[in-house]
Amino acid sequence: MERHFSPRRLSSSRPTDEFIAGRIGEVYRIAFPWATVVSQDLFEWFSAISKSRNTSPEYVFLSLLPVVGMLSGPKTKLEVTLFYEEKGNLYLCLLGEPGAGKSQAFNMTTLAVKTMADASIAGALLQSSWSRSGLLASIDEAGGRALLAYEEMDTFFSSVVRGQRDGQSDRTFFCELFDGCPQTIVRATADGRRQRRELEESSVGITGFFQPQPFLIDHGDLHARRDGFMERFLIACPRPVRLLPDELDEAIETTSGYPLEKHDFRAIYQLIGHNHQGGVRYSLSMEASAMYRDLVTERAHEFNSSIETAEKGEATNQTSNTKDIRLSLKLALNIHILQEAFRCLSLAAGQPRIFQAEIAGETYKRALALMTFFNNQKDVLFKKPESTNDTTSQNVDRPTLTSEDTMKRGVLMSRGLAVTPRSFGKRLSASKRPKAAEILAVMRDLENEGAGKLRSVDRSQVFLKILPFTPAVCDKYKLEVAEVNKSALMEDTFLSEKQKEAFTRLEECVASRAHVERMEASD
Repeated sequence: MERHFSPRRLSSSRPTDEFIAGRIGEVYRIAFPWATVVSQDLFEWFSAISKSRNTSPEYVFLSLLPVVGMLSGPKTKLEVTLFYEEKGNLYLCLLGEPGAGKSQAFNMTTLAVKTMADASIAGALLQSSWSRSGLLASIDEAGGRALLAYEEMDTFFSSVVRGQRDGQSDRTFFCELFDGCPQTIVRATADGRRQRRELEESSVGITGFFQPQPFLIDHGDLHARRDGFMERFLIACPRPVRLLPDELDEAIETTSGYPLEKHDFRAIYQLIGHNHQGGVRYSLSMEASAMYRDLVTERAHEFNSSIETAEKGEATNQTSNTKDIRLSLKLALNIHILQEAFRCLSLAAGQPRIFQAEIAGETYKRALALMTFFNNQKDVLFKKPESTNDTTSQNVDRPTLTSEDTMKRGVLMSRGLAVTPRSFGKRLSASKRPKAAEILAVMRDLENEGAGKLRSVDRSQVFLKILPFTPAVCDKYKLEVAEVNKSALMEDTFLSEKQKEAFTRLEECVASRAHVERMEASD
């Protein structure tokens, strides 16, 4: 059975697993610039409370920024010129391996929003799936605020990209929310008529985590094409550290020495919400304004030069993020608000806890340092292979199938421990997708080879991987053990929630998962 199948969404020329692993290793070596991003006392606090939960300070600090922007509300703005102002809306995606402490950071920074005394702000936290109309209604009910938070962002990105491909405008919609554009809310009235009204302003943040390898394989091409939706995202893969028991005990002891208000972020959030009830008009100091003008000048020269180059018929090489200027202002605004909240929290009892409205040059310099960190991370994460020899993909979660054996390898390397003909077929181009019967025949062959077992569950045929695969299977299909284990622990977004729940309980899945987890623990 000789067929040629194309991957969904992505070009056929994609980096190898080894190339991606090299990029992740290289990006881990980019140190987070703590000394130039926050004050020493703020760093010490972040370090203590993060480590007391056995997570990385970088995860916690960066995850806070979209939350701060959302809490500041739709009427809070940074006035830059007479005709230009920015809001604190930020979109963030942090990349991290399983076991890196992502859940702890997510719970500390994001779920704490639920504790807000203001019920409308607490209701701004959205973790479930959304529709455009439902999200706009939620934003309206929460006073113009929304925080879309995902402990695993695969579902969000897949939904947005899939919606765009199917003719919907989800990416455009989220670009508009980032930009603060007005939105029209349509509601049905009791008599069946449609009522329209304008949502003039909103304060929307997006935050969450993603495993690095699946993210780069599934969505890295969007950034490579300088996609406007992706350029609005701050993306980074900070180097995580898990603490030893003695180190964790020390961090807990240090945190316990802080006042109760500084044991978590609830008091910080209450302060930010209280100080921005009616919105605040922030401004840049003269020093900050001068640095901003320098950045604008630099980007203008770069853009004009690229246009002149294009006029000559030559290839342009404009490499900077087109959203750098805006992101520098948004980061400066949110860092300033966070600093002010920490400062006010440290004031003696009875002193007024009022935020300063002018953003100092030192704060804008910190925003530039943080933006440089994100840009350096992106330069490495989305670097293209230097030669065509490096572009042959070995990841078959989105496979390019050219033979029956390659198709079998695709089944064995699909995400998760259970694969249905339907879920596997969805990964392939509709125009060249094999019939379900052909996929099922391949799965039967794999069952005969001892690589798995076919079962019927809720009227669906499902192939259950039996791990560890035998050496003969690994050799025949060129499988690496680490590669197999990593794909086995990933979530298959093409399975329904009902299927995932049913398959997880099957004895074959339980046994295979236990094997993988034992191997992961031994490493």
